[in-house]
Amino acid sequence: MTGKTSPTVLALLLSCGTAQAAEWFSLGKSVAGDETFVDVSSVRVAGPMRRAWFKTIYVPHKTKESTGPDANKWWHEGLQRKAFNCAEETARSEALTVYYEDGTNGSDPPAAYPTRWEPVVPETVLNTEMQFICAWKSKIK
Repeated sequence: MTGKTSPTVLALLLSCGTAQAAEWFSLGKSVAGDETFVDVSSVRVAGPMRRAWFKTIYVPHKTKESTGPDANKWWHEGLQRKAFNCAEETARSEALTVYYEDGTNGSDPPAAYPTRWEPVVPETVLNTEMQFICAWKSKIK
């Protein structure tokens, strides 16, 4: 060993590292003003199934936690992994963490996920997310 990293090893480290940066793409704002993003680097495709991480930035002092130890805290941002069955036009949540305006965060227990598959209602933010992700073409051949 000479102490140098071969170009092949370096390429593998750069392309397969676990610390890949998120690539947030805005899907737009809701009527209420909340903005939704999808991390396009997290999109996974398996037949009609799609999974990805979504982030919602909430309008300040608009949405409060309603239950539990974080009740009455204002939501700042939500980070949620969602799954879509494009063939059936259904969706479910697989994880959720809410970041509050006071700098703390909270999540439901892992036993709460995944949620049940539910039909996606037209003309909703969830429908916009589904349309985007179901049109996604996998970069892996």
